[in-house]
Amino acid sequence: MNLSLKDLPDEQWKPIKDFEEQFAISNKGRIKRLNTWTTNKIKTFLNEHIISLRFDVQPKNKAYYFYTLLSHNGKRSRITITRLLYYSFVEEFDLNDKTLIVVNENEPMWDIDVSKLSLNSIHSVFKRKT
Repeated sequence: MNLSLKDLPDEQWKPIKDFEEQFAISNKGRIKRLNTWTTNKIKTFLNEHIISLRFDVQPKNKAYYFYTLLSHNGKRSRITITRLLYYSFVEEFDLNDKTLIVVNENEPMWDIDVSKLSLNSIHSVFKRKT
C-alpha cells in the first residue's frame, strides 16, 4: 500500500459521495483524507493524508476484498473499495442497494484496473457459482 501523498502515474482523484469535502478516491484505489476541520466538540485541523485500507477474507471461496471506514459528523461508513471505484469511475448506481455487487476480475485482486470491474445482481453471481 503506497501511503505517499505523491500521485501515482496516471492517478486521478474524485470526491467520495456523501463525503465530498473530506475524502477523495483515486482510480488506483487509494483513499485520501483532505485537509479539513473536525466538527466534534473540540475543533481540530486534520492534514491531508492517504488512508490505510483494510481487507476481509471470505474463507469459503478464498476471496478477499479491500474496504475503508470513513467517518465525519458522527456518520461512520464501511465502504468496499471496488464498489466505490465502480461508482466513481465507471457508472453511478444506488450505493445503498445491497442486491448489486461489484465483481473484481483483476489478478491479483489488489492490482485494480477499473476496466475489470463489473456491476452485477447478487443473484446472477450466485447462479454462476452453482
